[in-house]
Amino acid sequence: MNKNPIQSNLPEFKPSSMTSERLYQHPKPAPKPHWLSNFSAFLLLISIFIGLAAMFTYAADQEAAYQAEAIAKAVGGAK
Repeated sequence: MNKNPIQSNLPEFKPSSMTSERLYQHPKPAPKPHWLSNFSAFLLLISIFIGLAAMFTYAADQEAAYQAEAIAKAVGGAK
């Protein structure tokens, strides 16, 4: 059998060699994460953003009430 140039570079496996002849095995794909973990992470992010929006809205309402009270006091308690 004539050796092709590609085949001539392959190692020869003999019983005395420290290597063993093995076929290449493709790596197994990593398991995909469960949909529940993605959904719970999404809910966590949404709840954080809703909580921040509620905090900013509450703080803005308090500041507006404080400013309205300060203006009313500055005007002289207009009724």
